[in-house]
Amino acid sequence: MLHNNYKTNIIFLSISSVVWVILSCIIASSYYIYMYKTNVFVSELFSTQALYLEKNIMLANVNQAFINFITIVTNSLLATTVLTTIMFAGFSFIVLIRLIKEVKNERNIRDQINFVKLKERQLNKKIIQERQLKEMQINKVIDQSTDCYMRLANDYRIIHVNTSAKTYFNKTTSVSTFKNVFLTDLMPDIKSTNFVQVFDSVQKTQVSKTAEIYLQQQKRWILIRLYYENGKIGVYFNDITAKKESSIGVESGVSLLKQLLDTSIDSVALVDLNWKYLLTNQKWVRSFGLEDKQIQGRTVIDSIPSFAKQLAPVQRDLVRGDIIKIPEFETVLLGKEEWLRFEVRPYRNEDDKISGFIISTVFTTQARKRRKQAEKQRQTERKLAYHDMLTGLPNRQLFHDRLSEALTSSYRNLKKTGLLFIDLDGFKAVNDTLGHDVGDRLLQDVSQRLQEHTRASDTVARMGGDEFTVILTNIDEVQDVATVAAKIVKVIGEPYDYGDGIIARVTASIGISMYPKDGSNSVDLIRHADESMYKAKNSGKNNYVFYESQGFEVSAENIKVDDIQNALNQNELLLHYQGYFDCDKQKVYGVEALLRWNHPQYGLLRAGQFLAAVEQDDIMVEIGQFALRKACLQLQDWEKEGQKGLLLTLNISPREFLDKTFIKRVSKLIKEYDVKPNSLGFEISEKIMLQNNETVVKTLRDLKALGIILVVENLDKEGMTMEMLKDNPIDMLKIDYKYISEIGKNKDSEEMIKTFIKMARKLGMEPAADCVETPEQEKFLKEHGCFKMQGYLFGRPSKPTKHFVVNAK
Repeated sequence: MLHNNYKTNIIFLSISSVVWVILSCIIASSYYIYMYKTNVFVSELFSTQALYLEKNIMLANVNQAFINFITIVTNSLLATTVLTTIMFAGFSFIVLIRLIKEVKNERNIRDQINFVKLKERQLNKKIIQERQLKEMQINKVIDQSTDCYMRLANDYRIIHVNTSAKTYFNKTTSVSTFKNVFLTDLMPDIKSTNFVQVFDSVQKTQVSKTAEIYLQQQKRWILIRLYYENGKIGVYFNDITAKKESSIGVESGVSLLKQLLDTSIDSVALVDLNWKYLLTNQKWVRSFGLEDKQIQGRTVIDSIPSFAKQLAPVQRDLVRGDIIKIPEFETVLLGKEEWLRFEVRPYRNEDDKISGFIISTVFTTQARKRRKQAEKQRQTERKLAYHDMLTGLPNRQLFHDRLSEALTSSYRNLKKTGLLFIDLDGFKAVNDTLGHDVGDRLLQDVSQRLQEHTRASDTVARMGGDEFTVILTNIDEVQDVATVAAKIVKVIGEPYDYGDGIIARVTASIGISMYPKDGSNSVDLIRHADESMYKAKNSGKNNYVFYESQGFEVSAENIKVDDIQNALNQNELLLHYQGYFDCDKQKVYGVEALLRWNHPQYGLLRAGQFLAAVEQDDIMVEIGQFALRKACLQLQDWEKEGQKGLLLTLNISPREFLDKTFIKRVSKLIKEYDVKPNSLGFEISEKIMLQNNETVVKTLRDLKALGIILVVENLDKEGMTMEMLKDNPIDMLKIDYKYISEIGKNKDSEEMIKTFIKMARKLGMEPAADCVETPEQEKFLKEHGCFKMQGYLFGRPSKPTKHFVVNAK
């Protein structure tokens, strides 16, 4: 493109040349016109004045010379004008040629510029299309964002809102469409906030800003983030009302936390991840003898070095978020030996990340002393509660516990247990003749001799008065018991010399019963040993007698079907009841009906002693019908007496359960005695459940439809599985005695109990435990979620009374 000054000069020169030519032409024309007129005038002058001119030739010559001079000057001027005109014309031509060339170059440059502009327009169009596509993608992402977003024009007009923002505004306004809606219409009180200043600032500086605004009318706090977006303002916002309200009281909360910490009975410190103090209560400062300068800017490790050793092994657990309890340890504080324990609990920030720890410390020195004193007191009390004050031997209560443990051990190890019931012959005479002081000394000496001639694993107990018992455990042969009994008879019969001529003499009559031959439980063994002791007394005293059943202990081989049929006909069969105890609610919630046979010769027989003989016989159906009718009648009687809500369960034999008429008979009796739903239950053995056929499943479901509570008993690790139980309507799983009896003695059995409890809970069933006999068993079961229990610990089977109350603990 030509420079503007250059172009102006060319035009000026061209115009000057043209003007000069025109002037030259005018001058030349004027000259010739002048000369012509001059010549004419002179000629006429000379013609009229010829005479004069002739006379004055010299003047004429002068005039002629003047004329020639004028002609020469005029011609020179004309020639100069022509030459100048030619020069100006040539120069103008050259300038014109240059101008044409420059114009051509300028046209080429203009074409190139136009081409570049075309490419630029095409590129701008592509950029705009890409920008629009990108904006569409961004809008799509924004629409899916959980943050509220809107794009605003300079006048606060809404150009775009995402889904989250629409949802937010729909809660606070009735606007259905947001196109061309002004933000001030949706939030009328936003102008009274600092939003306008932030908005204007972002427009001017194009720098993003964040602010918190409070909407007075809506009573809401909003966090906004404003961005400059191609002449528009993008606004992200979130409702932070809940967070703001919770943070408003942080400062006062810290003060309140400090006050709360100061009211704690423990020494408490709040520290960061580097164990640097953030906050402590006054008790912490006093307990460790610290000052402000020892806390501010310092760590727990610096101020209390004894913590470092305790914390080192658990650092990794703390970082994982575990709560660490450091057991009691001894350290020196303020020159004194102290015992303390502490708990370290991680605390988390708003992002759920661990940001520090809370250390709670309890000084246990005094408590430890009190515990030792209390333990001594408890031992004394326990000794008084479980031991005889005179002799120091276990008393009657501890004897029963030891006997139950011995029977459990014998059952597990397939060993025998011997029970010796000892009564002193002639002790009353010693008291009467030598006095009670000597009698007391004699009882102490007898207990000493009994302990000296028994093993440490055996138990010698005083039952009261002059009666003693000895439990001999893990016996292989009966002869071993006889040897011990003979030795005891001998040493007890030796004289007791108390000096000053005072000599006391007593002998021993011993009755012996053996497990399992003479009884499967402690009650039977004690009864039989007691009977044998009286036989020893009646046989001359100073000897021992083994229990002889004489037909009292019967087995299934000795029972015939006809005998049981006669028992049914003679009304010799009856039901005893043993309670179920709910250890969670501390009450009896039900009873189990147990079949007994009042045998005219053998006395009271348990079901296990005679039912095995007829287990596969049709008479089992009759026995089951008898027991069910008796149970329904008993439930009816208890209802009339006001004892409502009791659950009564009966054992159902496989023969009875699989009988085709079973459901029909049960349904008939329920209606006849108006048995309430869920007040009658059937205990079904694992043997029945293991069949798992269509008949079993259908019978179970039919019973459940009648409102019967279904209990699976004798649960065994070799039998039932979760798959077999989950599709059947079972209400309760009853853990067998062989596992319960090994609590505290066999870890495998304890693990099986835990498994049964978990399985029952997972299947929506209630776990229950059978034959619970010791507090240790009860404690273990409760700790692992089994609260329904039955056993001698809570009550023994008994006949129903008018107002039946189980002898619960």
